[in-house]
Formats: sequence, structure tokens, C-alpha cells
Amino acid sequence: MAEDNQLLGLTLLNLILFLSLFCPCFVGGVAVRENVEVHQTKVMHQWNGFGSAQVFHFTIPRAAIVSRFELQAVKLAGNQESAASCPNRTIHVAFQSGSFPVVNPKNASFPANTWLKRTNAFQVNVSSRSWLEVKNPAPGDWYAAGYLSHQPEKMTQRDLTVSCTYMLGIIHTTVYLDEIPVLSDRGALYHKMLSSGSDIAGFRYFVPTNTLSFQVTISDCHQAPVNSTAGCPVILLLKPASLPLPGSEENNVNCSTMEEDCSINSDTPPIQSTWYYLEVTRLPGNLTISFNIEVKVTACDKSQGYLDEVGEIHPDQVNSSLPSHVHLWKKVITNRGTVMADQGPDGGSMTTMGEKVPIKRKHRFQRSLAKSSHIEHPDLLVSVRLCIRVGAPPSQEGSKFSCEPHHELLTNGTNTWYFPFPEPGVWYLTLDKTCWNVSGSGNDSVEVNCSNLTSAVELRTEITPCINDCGQNGACHTYYSGVFFYAACSCEDGVLAVVVLISWILQCRKRKKMYPSVRRILFYLLPGAILAGTGLITYAFFETESNYAYLHSLWHVCISGCVPLVLPSRRKKAAAASNDHSEELLDVSADYVPELRSYSASDSMLDNME
Repeated sequence: MAEDNQLLGLTLLNLILFLSLFCPCFVGGVAVRENVEVHQTKVMHQWNGFGSAQVFHFTIPRAAIVSRFELQAVKLAGNQESAASCPNRTIHVAFQSGSFPVVNPKNASFPANTWLKRTNAFQVNVSSRSWLEVKNPAPGDWYAAGYLSHQPEKMTQRDLTVSCTYMLGIIHTTVYLDEIPVLSDRGALYHKMLSSGSDIAGFRYFVPTNTLSFQVTISDCHQAPVNSTAGCPVILLLKPASLPLPGSEENNVNCSTMEEDCSINSDTPPIQSTWYYLEVTRLPGNLTISFNIEVKVTACDKSQGYLDEVGEIHPDQVNSSLPSHVHLWKKVITNRGTVMADQGPDGGSMTTMGEKVPIKRKHRFQRSLAKSSHIEHPDLLVSVRLCIRVGAPPSQEGSKFSCEPHHELLTNGTNTWYFPFPEPGVWYLTLDKTCWNVSGSGNDSVEVNCSNLTSAVELRTEITPCINDCGQNGACHTYYSGVFFYAACSCEDGVLAVVVLISWILQCRKRKKMYPSVRRILFYLLPGAILAGTGLITYAFFETESNYAYLHSLWHVCISGCVPLVLPSRRKKAAAASNDHSEELLDVSADYVPELRSYSASDSMLDNME
């Protein structure tokens, strides 16, 4: 009954949320809507690798204000028992945007150089009901993996204990803005007014491909009543993909401190083919503010040519024959698409740029990146810095690239990095090098300019289902949860061998001698193994259609002949089994002790009875 009430409550709540979809609200002229996703309950399994997790999928619309995940755990008991007799168990749920979450409940060690610096990752523990609220979430696909915590298994009698099933249902509600005004980059001005009661105005701008940067400018700012304070009393916030958080330390500009037009710049370069959201917030005060908004774009030159031959260009040839402002692009074919490697005049940096193309190679879920560098200079210590990002390359500061710490990789030789469950999209890899002079005395090194140093960097990307094929003691398996397929390692190889070895050691220690005996090994187990091996080899390598009648019969003879040799021997009966039973009967009742003794002592009792 309790389970039915829980499921009924979820159904009614789902109906209420569904009806609320048709009642949008309006805030400041912008429609505020709700999007509801209801996921039916799924049976949770105890964690035994990623294959035992249940995967949920959610879709968050653009311009989301908040996403709320309501998680409901349900206990079901078998054998017509009440769910109250089932113990409480915690369900762990990991959330991740863009791709499957990387789950590691047993704190296992990952291989070296495994990329685990994920963003937009959350963890929730559920025993009955719980919530997760994400403000201004990233739009697109979100995934959740649910599983039960590991619990030692106990040997229990079947049908005498309660069989408990634990299930999880999730209701996902997203509140988002609809019909946000769109800014144009074709010289059009957008006029806006802010007054008491409408302190915030939102806009959006779609960044086309080949955009190097863009700038949003506030001009012709007027205040009523007129305020002598210089500047426009507004704050600008700009963020890609999702709405900016008020008061955050993201890209923001306070226009009240500027005497002329106020501008906010995007990253260089911005994320391509993505909506950027601008939030204009009026500072406290009883002022009515009107202003114009304009977008100015700096685009890349689309007339750049591409070279068909990859190996014909060398850094020294480029430096000697080209002016400093010319860039050549080498076309590199990978198993994901077409990548253009920018070979600048100094040969010091390379930025991956490219477009998607159809591929004819097998897709896997695990991406790895191998890089080897070769730089010929005996007196210099050279380190190559890599910056990897999804959506846009890092911004450039002079001759170097600005890279966030969680996107940075360092190497001075040959290294391989692994990216488990990589997010879909365009990945950008940027390389630059730093040199230190170590020819002097002591351990001190001085950074030197090495832009003219000849360097060679080899990059190779590969998509595999599992890291290193799960090593020597594991197996890579493909699992599915609903409509989603994924690969994960199952590290079970060697476990049975260890169990057999420990059991054999304990038996030898208990008997204080070799187990089984040397006689049994030589005259039973060894001949049995030889017969079984002969049969298997004959069946696997020598049997053909022409000799099938003979060799297949030989295989049957070998297998059937080895069975009596390898089977364990029958246990010997205790010599005094009857006396032992008599002793047990003597303790049952004192009245029948003489009679029991007489029957047990007489060897001819059965003969007399006959």
C-alpha cells in the first residue's frame, strides 16, 4: 500500500506539472515558461562497475533560469511483505552536462594523464526524497547515473527473507526565458528603457562561424531626472550558452564609472555557433534610463587558402620566404574530421581549427590523445604546453595563449592523455613551447626566446571504448541503459585464480601435507589433463570435414576418459559410524538406555529378527 501511495503521488505531481506548461508567465515583457520531463522509475543495482548503473537523460532548453531535479526513491518488497521491512539504502546519483558522468565510488586509481577535470558535475545521495537545483544551467543534454552503494552480500535461505527492490524516479523541471530580444551585428541599434520595476533587461546574440571577437556597446544613455553623475548607471554581464549569474565574477563591466560609451568584449575568439547572453542591470536608484545597444564584430578572413600537401612545408622554409603577416594552413586528416594546423611565421605555435566532415571509421566512446615532440638543441630544456578546450580555442596574449589551469597540459617528451566520456562538439588543441637555457653552471635555468628553434610535434588522436583495453586484468564490455550504449571495464580477470590459490593453500595448511597427494597428481590429475588437452587440441586445430568421423570420435574418447581421472574421490565413511549414532541416541531419553544398549551391542540382532 505504501508503494502504491508513493507511485500515485508521483503520478499526480506529474499531471500538475504537465498542466502548468500551458500557463506561461511574463516578466519584463519576456515570457517565462516551464519545461517538465518525467522519467519512470528504474530499478537500481549495486555498484559493480559502470555497467551496473542506470542512465537517465535530460534536455535543458536555452536561456534556462533554473533546473530542478526531484529524485524519489521507492522500496518494493517481494513475497507479499511490507516495504517497511526492507532496510534503507542510499542511492547515489551523479549528474553531468554534455556526456556521461565519470563515476568512481570505490576510489579506484585511474591511469596516468586521465582527464578528470569535469565541469557542471554534481553528486546527490537519495534515501527517500531529495532535490538538486542548478541555476542558469548549460543548455543541451544532461545525463545522470544512479546506483546503489556496495553492501557485503550475506548467504540467506531463499523465500525465508524479504526480497527488496530499490527504484528511482526523477522529475526534471526547467524554468526558462522565451522570446528574448535578438541583437543584430548589421549596424542596427536596439533602444531600451529601464525604470523602477524593470531593473533587468536581457538580450542575446548568435555568434556565427569565423568570428574572431565581438563587442557590445551602450551609447546615448539618458537619465530622468537628470543626474550629474558621469556614466550610465548600469552593469553589463556577458556569458556564452547560458544566462549570466547576477553578482558573479564573470565577464562584467560597470558603466557608471565610464564617461563615454560603455562596451563589453567577448573572449578572443568566442565560442562559435553559440548564443551569447547579455544582461543589463540598472543600479539602485529612482532613475529611468534609456540607451541604445550596438554589436560590432571582427571576423576572420575567409579567403585563406589551404595546402593539399602536408609534408612539403617546413618551418625554416616558411620563415625565409613569407612576410610576418602571412599564415599558411596545413590540411590534416584525422579520424574525426578535417583539422587545419596553423603554421605561423615563427613556427612556435599551432592552433587546431576545422570543420566537421563525414567519417568512415568506427566510433568509440573513449578518446585518447598521444603527442610526441622532437626538438634538436643540446643546451636548451624545452617544455611544450598544450591547452585543450571544447567549443573555442583559448585567447591569445602576445605570443602565448591564455589557458585556464583545468585546461592545461604540460609535456617535454612523449605522452598520452585520456578523456573518458568526452563531451560532443569541436575540440581545440593549442600548443606553444617554452625554452630554458641550462648550459650554465648550477641548477639555475633562464627562460630564453626559442621562436627560431626548429621543432617537430606529432599529434595522434584515437577513439577507443576503454582505456588501454582495461589493462591485462580486465575486459572491456558494452552495456546499454534504455537507448544509451556505453563501454566500461570489468576488472574480474584473475579473481577466480586467486580464490582457488588461497583455497589450496588453506587446505595444505589444514592437512599439513600436500593436497592433493603426489600419488593422485601423478596417476590421476596429470593423465586426465593430458587427455583433456589432447582432445581440445585435436578438436580445435586438426579436425576437418574429411577426417571428422575419426578425430571427432577421438575427441569424445579423450574427454570422456579424462572425467573419471579428474573427478574428486568419494569421501570415506567413518569406521565407527554406528557407534556414533548410538551415542547420539543414548542422550535422547534415559528410559530407553538399556534397550538401546542391548540392540547396539548385539551383532546377531538382525539375524535373530529374520
